[in-house]
Amino acid sequence: MRVGFDWRPAMLLQAGMGRYAAELAAAIAASGECELELFATSWASQRTCQQPPPQTRLHRHRIPGRLLGVCAALGLDGSRLCGRPNLFHHTHFAWTPVRRIPQVATIFDCVCATHPETLTPGAGDRLMRRTRLLVDASRLVLVPTKAAARDIVRLFDVPEEKVRVIPLGSDHLGTATDAEPPAPPTTPTLLTVGSLEPRKGHLAVLGALEVLRQRGLRCRWTIAGSAGWQFDRIMRALDGSVCREDIDIVRSTDDAGLVRLMQSSTCLVTPSLAEGFGLPNVEAMRWNLPVITSNCAAVAEVVGGAALTIDPLDIEGLANAVQRLVEDPVERHRLARAGRQRT
Repeated sequence: MRVGFDWRPAMLLQAGMGRYAAELAAAIAASGECELELFATSWASQRTCQQPPPQTRLHRHRIPGRLLGVCAALGLDGSRLCGRPNLFHHTHFAWTPVRRIPQVATIFDCVCATHPETLTPGAGDRLMRRTRLLVDASRLVLVPTKAAARDIVRLFDVPEEKVRVIPLGSDHLGTATDAEPPAPPTTPTLLTVGSLEPRKGHLAVLGALEVLRQRGLRCRWTIAGSAGWQFDRIMRALDGSVCREDIDIVRSTDDAGLVRLMQSSTCLVTPSLAEGFGLPNVEAMRWNLPVITSNCAAVAEVVGGAALTIDPLDIEGLANAVQRLVEDPVERHRLARAGRQRT
């Protein structure tokens, strides 16, 4: 069988969707069970270091994404643009029209419907329409959590058997060799991984840092993530904070760099307002880094009891959780062990 696969997220996105597309394509190619035709039609230049897996075919056409619908109407659909496969797998909500062959879609979340206020103005409605069309066009919808599956069934009125839950993995980062976490840094250091945008909760972490400073507990904070929507507003808040000198921002890092950041941190803090999975939490747990994260449904499902979960809007509660981990080595070790077992 020849499978068309939307490679664009791996080519253009540093975040979770890009990682997913790259790892899934590599796994499918390594299985040897089908031939992979990589759809890479975009006007944009490549923005990541991801390369196509061996024994796959890359179909790269410089066509703006906004014109793909016009191309399809003229007979040049996604299937024609990637070698006429027998099946097409969509990996992003900005999907390309495909004609006359079965389609499968991966949808990570329904933030466009559940938390439209965290997106750019008007984006919620646009993404909702795109997602509905994608769900209708697909024979099977893959999601990373049961919570995401419930949202798809409820919001788009599709039968449960059309939606399949396949959790994400974290083996791309390797794994820690010791059962116990390394000694924490001399100065308590928090790590947050995720693009700087309102949904990811950076301002909540900033508020917690300021509360802890008032209590006499000073922490460093490393942010690893690219600029997202309202990046400027977030940066103004960071620059105006009394904690600014304790904050480091890493705009881009490779896997080895991310592992080094985790090994030099006290805990991962990810108080997102909404997620479809929360991949950084699983990556951190695999490397024995204790996690403080949101109690939103999908994230709580993924971490189970292997992390401290908090209301992402509760600044005092977040500060209390950080202080608890900083001051209690027994709790840090318990969460490190639980996280390793969870992954």
